[in-house]
Amino acid sequence: MKLIYVHTGKFPSNSPSMTFVMYNAISLSKVTDKLFLFLKDNSVESTADIMRNTYSINMPSNFYLIRIKSLLGLKTNWLFFLQVYFRIERQLKTEKFDAIITRSTKFLPWLVRIKKKTVKVFYETHDFFADLSITDKKKTNTQKRLSRYEKKYIPQLDGVFCLQQTQINLYKNAITNYDKYYLVRTGINKIYKANFKERKYLSYIGSFDSHKGIEDLLNVFSEIAVGNKLLLIGGKSKKEIQSIEKLIVSMSLSEKVIVTGWLEKEKIYKLLQETLIGIVPLQPTFFNKNLTSPLKIFDYYSCGIPVLGSDLSTTRELIQENQTGFFFEPGNQNDLKKKLIAILSDIEMLKKISDNIYEYAKTLLWDERAKLILNIISGKENE
Repeated sequence: MKLIYVHTGKFPSNSPSMTFVMYNAISLSKVTDKLFLFLKDNSVESTADIMRNTYSINMPSNFYLIRIKSLLGLKTNWLFFLQVYFRIERQLKTEKFDAIITRSTKFLPWLVRIKKKTVKVFYETHDFFADLSITDKKKTNTQKRLSRYEKKYIPQLDGVFCLQQTQINLYKNAITNYDKYYLVRTGINKIYKANFKERKYLSYIGSFDSHKGIEDLLNVFSEIAVGNKLLLIGGKSKKEIQSIEKLIVSMSLSEKVIVTGWLEKEKIYKLLQETLIGIVPLQPTFFNKNLTSPLKIFDYYSCGIPVLGSDLSTTRELIQENQTGFFFEPGNQNDLKKKLIAILSDIEMLKKISDNIYEYAKTLLWDERAKLILNIISGKENE
């Protein structure tokens, strides 16, 4: 089987979406004959060096990463899509491909235009635009256009990959003349075994956007007396990192909180192997309640880390209460503090849950996800 995968992300970048795309594409390449990945070029460094140094991945021989440069210095999705469209059309004239997958809602018109009887097309959605009336999105012209795209083009696709059942439910209610939705969860790249006795940090990994709940976490940490330091691993930009560092200083938390900035994947996993609890303090926004599938939960699981997360429908799909983690009321700092203190008082329980997670993690590997996608494309999703 041969696949084409299209993403509008910049290569390389600190975006979680790029991490997702890289692991997804590499896993798909392991179970296919050939995979083409189209991305926006964002570096003069060689592809092999970026893959190795940034994502800790060695390039397989059947994996082709096509870096599209901006035309005339103009950085628009339209020009990117135009170049991708003609590259794919040329490729299809000389070689048979089985399917094309895109993460981009804006690429849907081009995807449908490419669609031929011999090529299946799939949309890997990470959002929801089909019914803006039920979301908290601003009703901008761009949002309205994306809504029209989903309603018009999704019924013409061979399938839509969703990360959460809550997301599937939204689409089924919004687009009633279509039912080819498939639950294809995020994956784990590798399982890292660690000595539980060496675990000492409480960790958060990801961006510091307001809806991620970092301020709640810092407020709670300023009120509890624990010997464990809080690790904040991430931050999408220098500005975001500097902003959170300024807040930490203003709260007199410099001795209790460590901000690492964005790290290469292997450095992240080294710190996670020293982590006792992974925290997911999401705010109860529409996106978090219905759409998010936090990569951080899968990163925690890869290192056998019990998760303390906001109690939302989406996190309920990923965290098994008292088996792989615990919940607190989203936005409720007192409940977060209470749960954190209780969990830290029972280290033996955390050790048991860590052992549970290592077993559960085996079912969530990216390679298993790739096999599921291949079965869906082949019409064998029930096997």
